[in-house]
Amino acid sequence: MREALYGWAFRATLTATGGVVSRADAETPPPEVAAALAWIAKHSLKVTEAARPERMRAGLEALSLKLDGEPAADNTAARKRTVLSNAMRYAVERDILSASPLLQIDWTPPVRHAEVDFRYAPNPKQAAALIAAVQEQGATTLLAAVPYSLRHAGVSLWINSGVDPVNPLVS
Repeated sequence: MREALYGWAFRATLTATGGVVSRADAETPPPEVAAALAWIAKHSLKVTEAARPERMRAGLEALSLKLDGEPAADNTAARKRTVLSNAMRYAVERDILSASPLLQIDWTPPVRHAEVDFRYAPNPKQAAALIAAVQEQGATTLLAAVPYSLRHAGVSLWINSGVDPVNPLVS
């Protein structure tokens, strides 16, 4: 499916006259790609059908979940909602829809409370050793020497627990 969509349906190519069309319209795809594209076309909703409020709400709920049904990360749901919004705005631009259906729906993604996985978080003794090692390097602040991925998680954890991120050793 991914190869059919990304390699053929969503891949643009130039025509002899300089126009832009999908690769699937310009070339004959292999039989397995053609079969996948036909299946997708048969099982996809028309934009006008997808714009119905109950369909749009179901779509918003679906994009806030992972494939296994578990809640997706907040940034994943927000990113996917942005893509859906852009698609609806494009449909308005192309006069397929008169207005974006997302404007008519009062929906916010489910609140997901981040939990710390203590298998990957340092215990107090390890944290003290990390802080001491950073101080030995002469960093002006603890955050200056922490890699970005740790910094992002650490700031959130510190701020949520009331620790001063500039001077974490002061209580």
